[in-house]
Amino acid sequence: MKIISPSKISGEIFTLIDEADQFVVLVSPYIKILGWHKFTNRLKNLLDRGTKLEIYVRDGQKNLDSINQLKEMGITPYLIPHLHSKLYFNEKSAISTSMNLLSSSDKNSLEIGHKSEYQKEYDEIVKYYKRYIRPHKKNISDFETTLEDELYSKLSAFHKLKIYSNFYSFDVLTENNKFSVQIMKDQNGRNTLQIQGILSRKEFEKRDFFHSEYNNLNNLGIDFIEGQDNNYDTVIGFSKCNIDSSRISNVLNLEKNLISDLITSFVQNIEAFKHDSRKS
Repeated sequence: MKIISPSKISGEIFTLIDEADQFVVLVSPYIKILGWHKFTNRLKNLLDRGTKLEIYVRDGQKNLDSINQLKEMGITPYLIPHLHSKLYFNEKSAISTSMNLLSSSDKNSLEIGHKSEYQKEYDEIVKYYKRYIRPHKKNISDFETTLEDELYSKLSAFHKLKIYSNFYSFDVLTENNKFSVQIMKDQNGRNTLQIQGILSRKEFEKRDFFHSEYNNLNNLGIDFIEGQDNNYDTVIGFSKCNIDSSRISNVLNLEKNLISDLITSFVQNIEAFKHDSRKS
């Protein structure tokens, strides 16, 4: 492998794109190309001459800007959860580097890169791609909406619905109730979606009624927690299925529908339970 000096990494990637006749594969967790005309013009030329292009980026809502910038160019990237590798290759040569495809990295970051010099080195990078990257080619991005967008749509019956999000959690507010949502580690170290709502004492005392009448909470477990030391009684929903997303503010595209369905199911059922409790 030939070491590429920091100031020449982007130039080597540009050359790799320019000299491709058959295909180009770009693997970069983050891509910010707005205003980076040296790069975007090369991608346009690549597409104009009919060369195949595959781009893989990191899955997650925080990468929505990268995905949308590519889609504006007519390029749909493939999504890989927790992607950290950066690889760039065509049918002739390959580059592995610390550099994401960010215009800021091109200008400001201290990066390192390696370019294949021998066929064996090139083949090893392609082998890595085939084993670890290409299987994600089925994960085509449909990340045009956020988790919050999905919830506003699925909970549209609550006309005064508000959602407030931060880094670790967000709150879903209906007209009369508040539900707190976050992703936490369970006792086995697995990511678990947790949704919490506050109950009145009357509602808490009717928890057996909830268990007997509200049994359509697929993939959700329910715990009723009695408040101690002047704390409120609460009901907690937790996912029984595996969750790969580690933060509610950055859910994976592949889990967006699952997580929004779980939250929607919990909110709808608890709201119905509260309504029925008031009538009886």
